[in-house]
Amino acid sequence: MVREFTELQGIVGGLYARAQGESDEIADAVYDHYRPVALEDSIPRNLTGCAVALADKLDSVVGCFAVGLVPTGSSDPYALRRAALGIVKIILEKKLPVSLSLSVGAAAKTLLTHKPKRGVSPDQETQIFDFLLDRAKFVFREREGFGYDEVKRCLSRWRRRSGGRSEATRGSKGYSQVKELRAAGGFL
Repeated sequence: MVREFTELQGIVGGLYARAQGESDEIADAVYDHYRPVALEDSIPRNLTGCAVALADKLDSVVGCFAVGLVPTGSSDPYALRRAALGIVKIILEKKLPVSLSLSVGAAAKTLLTHKPKRGVSPDQETQIFDFLLDRAKFVFREREGFGYDEVKRCLSRWRRRSGGRSEATRGSKGYSQVKELRAAGGFL
């Protein structure tokens, strides 16, 4: 069915789960776990769905980067930019205290310990992290309306504090820090 009607991914599974007697939380999580498919789309309606969606999207991004399937220019055949936007959107909207660098590391470890047992180099982990951070910058600028300089300044402060690694999308912290910078007005 999903090959014929790709827009029904998750939806049909959620309906089957409900019909087979799964709890509403599980059925809703299965139903929603492909969300968001676009920046304007809603995120999964419960925390279980958010956890499954984050795990699925992180697995896709890390797995593709591990085998060299990195988006270039306008080419993104595996919709990794969309998956990364979904990761950022879920973390920000649910205000989850999630470390992107630790999440990427956990996904890389899982990829190494389960089939296809593919390793992710430290350089690839950094590349994945920077890719996710670029999507966060996009969300801050395009969706939240923050200026380029506001986002750049805020993120550079984190990089200095964390030894080169930024955690700007850790829950809503990045969002609130950018808001604080904007509220300071003349500071920038």
